[in-house]
Amino acid sequence: MIGWLIALIGQAGVFYLLFRFLRQTRRGGLWNSLVIIPVIFFLWFTYEIVRQESTQQIPALISAVVSLLGFGLLWFILPSAKDAFTQYDQVINEKEEYQLILDQLPFLIVFKDLALTYRKVNFTFAQYVGKAMDLLIGRSNADFFPPKVVQSLEEDEKRAIASKQPIKRTIELITAKGKRWIELTFTPLINKLGVTQGVLVSGNDLTEFIEKTQTLESRLHLSGSLVEAVKKSLSGDGISGLVDVLLELMEEIGGTPYVIFAESVEDGESFLIEKARKEECFEIGATLRGSLWGKVARSGQMQISEEMSAWKGVLRGESKEQLNWAIVIPINLENRVWGIVALFYKQPSKELYEQRREIISEGIKIASLMLRELHEKNEVVQQLALTRKDLGQLFHHQRLDHFLTALAIRLINAAPSQIDALLEKAIGSFAEYGGAARSYVYLFKKEEGGLQACYRWAEAGRLLPPLGIPEPFDAALSWLLERINRQEMIALSRSSQELPEALQVYFDVQDIDFLVIVPMVLRRTVVGYFGVEGKGDREIVIFEQPNLAKTMSDLVSSALDRKWQTDELEERLRHVGEKLAQLELRNQRSKMLAEMGDLLQSCRTADEAFPIVARYAQVLMPDSVGALYLLRTLQDV
Repeated sequence: MIGWLIALIGQAGVFYLLFRFLRQTRRGGLWNSLVIIPVIFFLWFTYEIVRQESTQQIPALISAVVSLLGFGLLWFILPSAKDAFTQYDQVINEKEEYQLILDQLPFLIVFKDLALTYRKVNFTFAQYVGKAMDLLIGRSNADFFPPKVVQSLEEDEKRAIASKQPIKRTIELITAKGKRWIELTFTPLINKLGVTQGVLVSGNDLTEFIEKTQTLESRLHLSGSLVEAVKKSLSGDGISGLVDVLLELMEEIGGTPYVIFAESVEDGESFLIEKARKEECFEIGATLRGSLWGKVARSGQMQISEEMSAWKGVLRGESKEQLNWAIVIPINLENRVWGIVALFYKQPSKELYEQRREIISEGIKIASLMLRELHEKNEVVQQLALTRKDLGQLFHHQRLDHFLTALAIRLINAAPSQIDALLEKAIGSFAEYGGAARSYVYLFKKEEGGLQACYRWAEAGRLLPPLGIPEPFDAALSWLLERINRQEMIALSRSSQELPEALQVYFDVQDIDFLVIVPMVLRRTVVGYFGVEGKGDREIVIFEQPNLAKTMSDLVSSALDRKWQTDELEERLRHVGEKLAQLELRNQRSKMLAEMGDLLQSCRTADEAFPIVARYAQVLMPDSVGALYLLRTLQDV
């Protein structure tokens, strides 16, 4: 009876320990089945107690011993098991958090071992590959990319592992999202012992940036072609020369050699083919009739058509079957359609048309202007000058936009120590591209007052701005600073009505025609200003578009703010180091003085104290020399 009771108590203890363990470790599901075992034994022992048979003493004794042993083992084992499960849960949670962070990053992230197989990837990379993340583990580049690309990537990865230095490259990859330009960085993974354990591959998708850059370069090239066409038209031979230049220009802009020019006939809804770029493909002298051409004549608007029947009768040879898409552009003169330019394509080129529609329209406008010039020469000369100016400003504006974009990227990636040299060169390039003669950045001095030139540039033959401008300021500068402190952007020309007399003198002395000043503001405080100035005998994009100078000023301010914060942090670290060294020295001296005091306290005679004083004095005052003098007698010193 007692044995079964002890066994029953032991199983109750086992149940309690297991129940508490599951609650503390937050285990559920199949883990809960552990408590069923002591419950079963508990019910069995209860049953034996109720039976009260004396013949079961040995089984009762064995059950009691086993129950107590089980309780004891669990008492000692479960705390360690609890710690182990807690650490395991922490590791699992950290891995999940780490994977969550990786998946939220917009960059491609891949961890590889020394065999260059995938050990961990993020969600962005899985999207580009077009596979589930679980299916990527243990795979390699060879499973997803062409052999040449795989070989190139593996060479970079192995070089990064061998050199233990990050390696960057930009490569075009075929992904689930199509062709993408990716900037890859291969970073070796080195442990605390300096042993390389793998490589981290991170990628940044540059496709949109590269496409925008290519589009911008294409537009710049086409704008240059447009300018050249205008020049040829000015020196051309009447209408015939103008048409030749126009067809050549449309061939380059439109991206097709199948270009014709047709002049309007008397009925007002038909056109006679006069010239073509590929004359062997067209019936020169044939008439274009039909709904398409009538619609163009009536509306005076550009039309896109896939009606092959509208032009099939004027084609020759194989071109009858090949050309199945056309863009028809009217040339308007004096409120009527004087003629048309038609561009024919073998395949629909709607995307190309959308990209170049504006420049095509611009080319036709120029042709219309040139026609008007043949009738009213003086009026067209003025229109051409304005158009050329607009094109030049567009070219320079796009060039400056491209420059500012590239500068922003370089400043973001530049180390703080490189910012000064980068900005020094950048303000000169910005002024040259924008048509300025001088550019500079002045900052307010914090202690002495006045202004200090941080960066300055002047073209050949011009004086550089002074390095410093002390207080008090003259009237012209005071006028400028009053507006700068109100965070006003200033754009003045020699012809400005609000130009102060003091600034008029400055314009004459410096021989300039315009001045642009932009306050540099950091955390709502004006720290200085960015200025450009120059002559009016060139395309002055900066004065016409002062927001470009504002963008440049913001880039300079951001870069300087980053550099100053870095310098301030380094200075603080240096002061903290010096203070720590001083405290360490004081601490050492205090310890030595305490040791010397303890030794002196233990001395019984003065002769025992003298060596102690001498030894510690040498350590406490290492750069000094001295001696200890004593009174020999009361009368004799």
